[in-house]
Amino acid sequence: MYRCLNTGNVGISLDWEACLPLAKAAGFTGIDAPLTPETDSGRVRDRLAAHGLKAGGQALPFDFRGTDAVFRDGLRTLRAVAKKAAAVGQTRFYIWIWPYSDILTFHDNFRFHADRLGQAAAILRDAGCRLGLEFLGPRHYREGHPHSFIHTLG
Repeated sequence: MYRCLNTGNVGISLDWEACLPLAKAAGFTGIDAPLTPETDSGRVRDRLAAHGLKAGGQALPFDFRGTDAVFRDGLRTLRAVAKKAAAVGQTRFYIWIWPYSDILTFHDNFRFHADRLGQAAAILRDAGCRLGLEFLGPRHYREGHPHSFIHTLG
């Protein structure tokens, strides 16, 4: 495990490359690079190496909760991004799970997430990457929604 900077999570709106020297100066060992299918993997590797940093991770590059068509397109994007990510050593992807649904019961929502995230995880696995899931636990997220969903570690 190492200290890794995710610029978006701390409100930095600079391009990730502009943050490389900042991350190094602040004592981070790695930085999340927002990869796309068009990313030049060699350039990313070179820029990280020039600053003595490791690749971090990134969120799934598509909305897995979207329509079937959006989801299918997203899986195609994920295949391309996963290959780029593996090439630069950024083998960790992550996504958060809303702790409620306005439409799906707990069990239907569980099946929905297991199906879609299972497909994404299989693509990542085939590229040598992994998917981490974050649940959102605060009660205020669930209030006012008819169907509670995963919101505790148990």
